[in-house]
This record gives sequence, C-alpha cells and structure tokens, in this order.
Amino acid sequence: MNTDFGEITGWVRGNALIRLKINAKIAPNLPLLTAQEQAPFDAAIRVILRGEEPKWLPELAPQGSEFQRKVWQGLLQIPKGKVWSYTDLALHIGKSPQASRAVGSACGANPIALFIPCHRVVRKDGGLGGFAWGPSLKRHLLHKEGVELASDQ
Repeated sequence: MNTDFGEITGWVRGNALIRLKINAKIAPNLPLLTAQEQAPFDAAIRVILRGEEPKWLPELAPQGSEFQRKVWQGLLQIPKGKVWSYTDLALHIGKSPQASRAVGSACGANPIALFIPCHRVVRKDGGLGGFAWGPSLKRHLLHKEGVELASDQ
C-alpha cells in the first residue's frame, strides 16, 4: 500500500502478519492476498498512521529469537501516547539496565513496526533514538499520539 512515507508491504502466513517493510526491495515469497483480504490490513495501517487505534488488529506472528520476542511483547505494553526509554523497556522485561543496547537492537529488528510499536521507545535523555523506518515517520507517529520529546534528535 502507498503512504506518504513510502510503499508498505506485508507478509502474511495464514491469518497472521509476520512482517511489514517500507519500500521493500524484495517481493514476499508467499501467495499474494486478494484486494478483499488485504483491505483490513490497509485500513489498520492508515488508522495507525493517523495516530488512532484501529478497530481491527491482525494476529501477529513475528519471527525472532526468544529475547527479541520478549522485547516485542514488552513493546506491546507501552500505552499509546507514552514513551519509555530503552532502559525502561529492559527493566520491564526483567533485564538489567545494561541490557538497553540489546533491547535497542531487538527494537531495530522488529519485523512488524507500526503494529508492534517500537516508535514508542526513545533515548534515556528523551531524544528520538533510532527507528528502522526512519526518523521522520517516528516523529510523525509520536506527534500523532500526542508525545512531545525533550529532543528531536
């Protein structure tokens, strides 16, 4: 689907979303969805990009290590309109503050950004931090959710 931020491509296995990419250079090695099957996914993405909660969410089946999946589950606990630091997220999943870099790496490997809201994690100093889909989309999503950052960098 086309958005103001680029073309978003999703990979679905069965009824579960396993990956989303922006401006993907590769085609999914899975059967294509019909327009009717794709419509609820597109609608949910548009609603998220407006900063709202979609009425329908797909089943999520991200593929990653046990640690990554634990981080991604933690991301789902961050309320809309709030941000946590990488350290906050590490502590939330039962790890030490020293795990914040590993948490950041797991956030960067999140295969279902938008639905697993890694954009809600910022640097400890309140700065923007990284986002695999680019800083402008992270700023946009946080702004739409009503988040004001200490630093836009």
